[in-house]
Amino acid sequence: MSSDTRSSPKGSAVTQRALARGLHAHQILLLLAAGVLLRLLVHLTGTPAEVGDPRAYTALAESLRSGHGLVFSEEVYGPNQRGVYPPLYPLLLAIFVSPLALNTILDLLTAKLMLRMESTGIAAVLFFLFPSMILSAPVAQKESLLILIALSLMVVAIEQRRAWLFGLLSGLLLLTQPALLLFPPALCVIFLNRKSLRWFVTAVITTLVVLCSWWVRNWIVLGSFVPFTTSAGLQIAVIANGGQHISPPNPELPEVERFSLAGRLAWERLELLPYMFDQWQRIMRAIFLEYLPLPRIYPGAPLLAAYALTLSWLILLVAALRCSDKTLRRAFIAGVIGILLAVPLEFGERHRAHLLPLLCLMATVGRSRLSRAEVGSESLNQSSP
Repeated sequence: MSSDTRSSPKGSAVTQRALARGLHAHQILLLLAAGVLLRLLVHLTGTPAEVGDPRAYTALAESLRSGHGLVFSEEVYGPNQRGVYPPLYPLLLAIFVSPLALNTILDLLTAKLMLRMESTGIAAVLFFLFPSMILSAPVAQKESLLILIALSLMVVAIEQRRAWLFGLLSGLLLLTQPALLLFPPALCVIFLNRKSLRWFVTAVITTLVVLCSWWVRNWIVLGSFVPFTTSAGLQIAVIANGGQHISPPNPELPEVERFSLAGRLAWERLELLPYMFDQWQRIMRAIFLEYLPLPRIYPGAPLLAAYALTLSWLILLVAALRCSDKTLRRAFIAGVIGILLAVPLEFGERHRAHLLPLLCLMATVGRSRLSRAEVGSESLNQSSP
C-alpha cells in the first residue's frame, strides 16, 4: 500500500481518510464476536423450518454420514432422489454436522477476505452483522458457501491471478449453485479480456476436471450424463403451476426421465408473454422486496419485521449504487449478469446473496485495495515497453 500512496497523491488522500474513519483491530474482533453471539441467539430462540432446501440438505448430509451417499426421499417428488441438489454444501454439512457452525465459519472466512480487500474493516463487519446473514446462519442452506466462493472468484478475476485458481473456484461454484453458470464468463469478459488463449484454456480445463468427478458419479448412479442436477424440469413445473410444487407424472420412471418429462409438460402449458411478465415481476420482487430468512426462522413473525428487514436491504442497495469505484462497479455488473440465468428457472431473494459482500464494500469504502492494485498494475503495464 505504501507504494500506491507514494505514486498517487490523490490515492494517498483517499487511503488516509479511509484509515482515519476505520475500525481498530480490537473493535473488529469485538463486533465479529457480537455477530457470532447473535447467530447463537437466533439458533437458540428460533425454529428453523425443515421444509424445501433446508430439509433436503439436512437429509442429504445425514445420508452421507450413514454411508448411503447423496440420496433422500420426500412425498412430493418421490423416493430415492440422487441428483436433485448440487453436492458441495451437503458434503461440508455432513462433516460439520451443525448448519450454524458451518455457516458461521464460512461467513467469518468471507469477512476475512473482505478485510483483505479494504482497510477500514467497516464493510466486513457490516456484512457479518447484516440481518440476512444472522438469520440464515442456523438454516441448512448453501448461501454462505456460495458467497465465499463467488467473492473469492471476484478477487481472483480482479487481481488477474493464475488460471488454474480461477478454474478451480468456477468448478466449486457450479457444484454449489449451477444457476450462476453465467457468472465466471461474465468476470472473464469484464476483467480478463486481455488474457491469452492459453490462460482461458487452462481455466476451462481446470473447471472441467473439478466437475468430472460429479459427472462420473451421475453416470454411474443415474445412468446418464447429468452436468449439474436433475431439477431443472421440476423448477419449470413449479413456475408453470403458479409457484406450487406438484408430483411429477409417471412415478415409475427413473429420476432423470421423470423430471425431464415434468419440465416438457410444463413448457407446453406456458404462454410466452405472460411467462416473461411473471419473470419480470419475480426478479423485481427478489431484488427490491422479498426477504425470506425471517419466516424460515420465525414463522409467526409480524409482517412489519419483514418490511424492516427489506428496508435494510434497500438502504444498502441505494448506498452501494452511489459508489464511484470503477472496479467494484464492474464486479457488481458481473454479479448481476450472473443471476440472469436463475430468472427463467427459479428466482428468489437467495439468488442475490453473492452480491451482498460486494454491496457492503461499495457502500462503505471510497476505493478498495483491489482497485488501487489494479490501477498500479495498469500504470506499470503502460510504462513498460
